[in-house]
Amino acid sequence: MKIKYPIRYKFLFVSTMLLILSVVSYLALASNIFKNDKIELVYDLNRSAVSGLSAEVTTQFRGVGDKMKLAAILSRENPGSGPRVALDDLLRQDGNIVFIAASYGFERIDHVFYIDESFASTYGLEKTFFEDALPKSRPMPFADIRTTGEAVWNATVPEGPPLVGFGRNVVIEDGSSPTASSASSSVPFGIIAFVRADRMVKLLAGGRVNEAFIVNSRGETLVHPNPDVMLAARSVAEHPLFKTAAAQAMKAGVTTVQHEGRELLGAYSLAADGKLIVLSQVDGSHVFSAVERLIRRSLIFAMIAITVAFLIAIVFSRSLTQPIQALTEAMGRVSDGELGTRIDVKTNDETALLAASFNDMIRDLQVSRAQLEEINRELEQKVRDRTRKLEEQNLAVKKAQEALLQSTRLAAVGEVAGHAAHEVLNPLTSIVTRLEKVRSRLQQGPVQNIALVHDIFEGWKSDIGQGGFERLVQNWRAPSAVDGNVTLWQEDIENVSHFETEMRQEVQTLIQDTDFLIRESQRINKIIQNMRGLTRVKGDLQILSASQLLREAAKIMADLCIQENIEVREEFAATDDHVRVDADEFIQVATNMLRNSIQAIRARQFQGLSESGRITLAIAQGPHGVHIRIRDNGVGIDANDRAKLFEIQFSTKTHDEGTGLGLSISRRFIRAFGGDIHLVHSAPDEGCEFEIQLPLATGAEISKVAV
Repeated sequence: MKIKYPIRYKFLFVSTMLLILSVVSYLALASNIFKNDKIELVYDLNRSAVSGLSAEVTTQFRGVGDKMKLAAILSRENPGSGPRVALDDLLRQDGNIVFIAASYGFERIDHVFYIDESFASTYGLEKTFFEDALPKSRPMPFADIRTTGEAVWNATVPEGPPLVGFGRNVVIEDGSSPTASSASSSVPFGIIAFVRADRMVKLLAGGRVNEAFIVNSRGETLVHPNPDVMLAARSVAEHPLFKTAAAQAMKAGVTTVQHEGRELLGAYSLAADGKLIVLSQVDGSHVFSAVERLIRRSLIFAMIAITVAFLIAIVFSRSLTQPIQALTEAMGRVSDGELGTRIDVKTNDETALLAASFNDMIRDLQVSRAQLEEINRELEQKVRDRTRKLEEQNLAVKKAQEALLQSTRLAAVGEVAGHAAHEVLNPLTSIVTRLEKVRSRLQQGPVQNIALVHDIFEGWKSDIGQGGFERLVQNWRAPSAVDGNVTLWQEDIENVSHFETEMRQEVQTLIQDTDFLIRESQRINKIIQNMRGLTRVKGDLQILSASQLLREAAKIMADLCIQENIEVREEFAATDDHVRVDADEFIQVATNMLRNSIQAIRARQFQGLSESGRITLAIAQGPHGVHIRIRDNGVGIDANDRAKLFEIQFSTKTHDEGTGLGLSISRRFIRAFGGDIHLVHSAPDEGCEFEIQLPLATGAEISKVAV
């Protein structure tokens, strides 16, 4: 029979698909996590930037407002008087205000209180710059000052210093203005101040990623790190970030907006009692560029890993399937009558033992055939010596003997091969399932931890290469980019310690998995040895606990149950469940029964089973000994098939899933222990229940074992 889907191709396909699925899932999850972390980091950066700037600007403008109020109070004093001199000294020490004047008609500057001559000299300004040139280039909002009481505007002009204008409407109750003696003492007038903005520009220019700027309540840009923007007094009234800040009742906040086809991550904070708004924004394309580079690099690395894994899988699959293919071809030649066939397998594993047993069996069959042929030749000579009448009868006997020999040979070969395949299937399935689980775990944990340690060491090597050990120590002392409360050295040590802890746990888990694989391999070895000797069931009987043996069998099939989403329940009610059995053969029976239940539940799930899969293991003590029941909610057994369950080579499953030997072999084992096995109940779509009855070990036998 020609094999349509070889095991090798199935192995390559499944391993490749699992690897690709794992890589795609990781990249999707990593992309989402990295993007969210980056957004939160940018939000924190913007929030910190605007909060600090807002506090600085608020403090500065409150001080300016207090000095403007003081200038208004002292406006009636003579310029050379003591209070005016003290005011000049106070303004000179402050350094924020470079010009203060009064406007009595809210149309022009009428009286100058103070000019910072040092500031004007530094920037090469004429004495009339603040009274003449500046108001012409940047008109003062006298109407807003008169009606609203305060106004802040952009006072930066070409060839001039960065300035911010600040005007207030004031009233002096007990005096008159210094130049308008006829004015009533309660007539309001305006105090105009120009505040230097170069220090605020430096504060705004400190951000390498974000763009921060200050605007007034109308959206006019007052301070910006870009001089061209300040000179243009650009309005951001239609900017969505400004609209959000103006509409919110909160003093500060962060948000994401769309502006001119770009995604902006922004933050805002109200300053100077709401007169000013500090804004900060970061271009989303710049934020996510690092994430995209990381994903591209991860994708390249993943493609390399998939390619290497695929090549390794090709080599491994060839070494795995070549011995099986050799066995299959040899069995085909033997079935064609070529008893001189020998199988040469040099894998040093269970397949080699199976091949050796097969060679011994063929050799024995060949010797038996030679002996029978010799006997036939002797009989023919005797027949010829007696009578010619018996010649025809001897010839018929010879033909019958040859036919019987052929039938016996084929039956022996088929039974041994079927028995070996069926009994090796359960532990081999457990081994393959556990190996897949180990491979999946190794791909998820250690690979990521190794990459993390590799990044740490690469960073150390880069620092040493750039500035030696001193540069490395300097960077170690710097705060971490992830958590500013710890140094980079503390972060590296914590990551390495975490790597060591996880690797220790992984090694311990691998030791447990290796012990499991060794036990299953020993079971396969024992099965093959029994097949090699062609002996009847005869194990090493011991006094053992039935519940412990059932739990061991459940552990062996646990990986397959988890894979099929099947729950295994225990209902152990017997106070004494000690029985006299061979441990490996009893576990073989239990795993056969569990495997049948798993296949039945899987078949019903394909039919649309609404409830989850469930297998119940129950132990009770009855009048005839220990009663072990195995129940499932699988597809059940048809009434016409129940009477044939324990017949050899009878199976309700497909050829790939069953050989029809499991229940027959299980009954042989249980009866060898002095017990029996039978079907308790089954119906289509209601599951089935089997019961194993075993004699209870006597107290004297248990005491002898304990001693």
